Amino acid sequence: MKTAFHEVVHVYQMTGTSYGYYCQLLRDFQVNQTLLIVESIRTYYKAAPKLPVARQALTLPDEPAANTIRQMLRAWFLADAMLLWFEGDTDAFTSSVRSIGKVFRPHPLIATFTELNWWLTWFVRETGRVQLPEPDRRLVLAHSERELAEREKNYLSMKILLDQDTAGVLESAARAAEYWGQSGPVPPTMLGATGADSGIPVHLIRYASALQLATHHLLTDDVHTFALTYGIIADVVLNAPLLPHHASFRTAGTVIADLDPASRLLTALGASARIRPVSDPSAAEYTRFASELCAACEWPTPSDLGSAALGVLPEHPHDYFTRLYRFPLEFRDGAPAQ
Repeated sequence: MKTAFHEVVHVYQMTGTSYGYYCQLLRDFQVNQTLLIVESIRTYYKAAPKLPVARQALTLPDEPAANTIRQMLRAWFLADAMLLWFEGDTDAFTSSVRSIGKVFRPHPLIATFTELNWWLTWFVRETGRVQLPEPDRRLVLAHSERELAEREKNYLSMKILLDQDTAGVLESAARAAEYWGQSGPVPPTMLGATGADSGIPVHLIRYASALQLATHHLLTDDVHTFALTYGIIADVVLNAPLLPHHASFRTAGTVIADLDPASRLLTALGASARIRPVSDPSAAEYTRFASELCAACEWPTPSDLGSAALGVLPEHPHDYFTRLYRFPLEFRDGAPAQ
């Protein structure tokens, strides 16, 4: 039963949050870019694709057609960098950044996100996934690239040293869900207690480290209240303004920590220490806690983001994942706690 609760929460996380839909969009976008690159090489150079296709694209002559192909390749790498960052694969991320830097000028990560947003907006428009105006390609940042890069080094260190990444948010929330409906104090097994019945191997500490941190902030020792409240916190941090649909919620002052669920979790836990936790799984209590938490963190609420997305999504999306994303957005209006 615990496993069923745990895995169902993961399904909801990846289909009903802006983070889950963003990851799916990036993977679909990478597939699209790969097909465009291969087809362009066939069309303009009458050549079959050679693996690795990236190397083939980089060895093409310096001329307009080849430069266009390389721009498509750059967009693929931008998407890859964002996926690796959010997923917490720091070894692959640092390796990719070093490799890309030999060919493309590296940027602070928030600049990478902003540039990628232009490409992603173009992609969702052209594939009929959203109704948005022509994207603005200008890159406007409120802070210097050097200052942003220094901040992001600290975030990267946190991911490497503390294993703080989005996987930790996903797994800890699913772990907490295993204890919904139980009574009594928060059991040591939820928090990764060692022993034969802990259920958490040492190498999977991300299942419990965030929960351990939450015990120092959430104003309860009741397992039911703790699980409900932590679940709402995780839902809020996974609903960051990541999508092209959310452009109005981002400013020149937005930094990567405003978008990264792992960084958002630390901010949210700090703010939650001043908010009454949730013991009643009702829509009113979900809305109350989520609104107070987002106000304290100066974030848009999941409801705000959902309304913005519903306003530009087609009524009957063609692709499967957009249909999956639209349904929970509609469901949130009536039953946000579910």
